Order: sequence, then C-alpha cells, then structure tokens
Amino acid sequence: NNTTPEKYAELLKRVYEIIKKNDPEGQVIAFSTAQPALSWVRKALEAGAIDYMDGASTHPYDWDGKFDVPTYRAKVQSFIDLFAEFGRPDMPIHLTEIGIRDHVEGGWGNANVAAAQNIEYYAVTQAENLGTVYQFSAINNYPNILWESGSGEQRWGLLNHGNERVPFSARP
Repeated sequence: NNTTPEKYAELLKRVYEIIKKNDPEGQVIAFSTAQPALSWVRKALEAGAIDYMDGASTHPYDWDGKFDVPTYRAKVQSFIDLFAEFGRPDMPIHLTEIGIRDHVEGGWGNANVAAAQNIEYYAVTQAENLGTVYQFSAINNYPNILWESGSGEQRWGLLNHGNERVPFSARP
C-alpha cells in the first residue's frame, strides 16, 4: 500500500516485539519490496527499522525481460550496501521473488532462454554470496487460472502446469 517509511518502521517495531516475545527464535524479514526501492528503504532504516529485523527481502526482477548480470549484481549489491551503511553488513538478504518469464510478449524469451537465465540468476547469486534466492513460481500459471491471460503473471514457473501436454514436467 502507500504507507510511509516512517509508519512502516513503527509497525515493524511493534510486530518485531510481539514476535520475539512469543518466539525469541522467530525471524522477522523486513521489506519485501518490488525492486530494491532504495530511497524508501533508506527512510525506513533512518526511522529505526534497522533495529527490528533479522533479515531483509527484495524482488530484484529485470522487467525488460533480458537478464543482465551486471545490472542484477549492481541492483542487489546496492541493497546489501544500504544495510552496511546502517551498521549491518551481515544482514541476511532474501531475494524472495526472482525468475524469468518465457513469454514472447514485449520481447521476452522462449522457455530455453528463460531456463538459461534462471540458472544464471541462481549461479551469480550463489557465487557472489548475494543472498538466498526464492523462485517466484514453481509451477506455471495456466491461462485463466489465478490470473487473466496477458496479465504478466503467467509463464514464470520452473515446471509446466498440470493442464499442459506433459503435466508438471520440467521446463523446457
């Protein structure tokens, strides 16, 4: 929603305190922003959010459909560097939505290109210790299931949908 970073920091503090009171080992992962949203996150950290999180999350998609290693690396590293500025260079980073669509609309690639680029995401992230990766969707969304056709939310999965010719098979 359109909450301010300051209100987010206040809410995060309250939630963090409740979670830790009920489960001291519980983990509070903050933000989960679509893209790193650095200026917004910075303002929340300045408002005190840095003291009430065990990790941070972002969704570093490359929305132009062409995965580019230097752009991805710079995007994630800038998120990591922000926490170092606030005294938390060891902040666990969770890349909680990542993936490449295999749809041709808007210049996106085919299933083979998507598979190669997904492997590249994982390889670069692991090799450079950029964080923990979570695939956006394990199974492709079939047209008219969950999202309307053409919504941009289809064809992100690593497996084919159950209604496809070879159900739940690996792609490509």
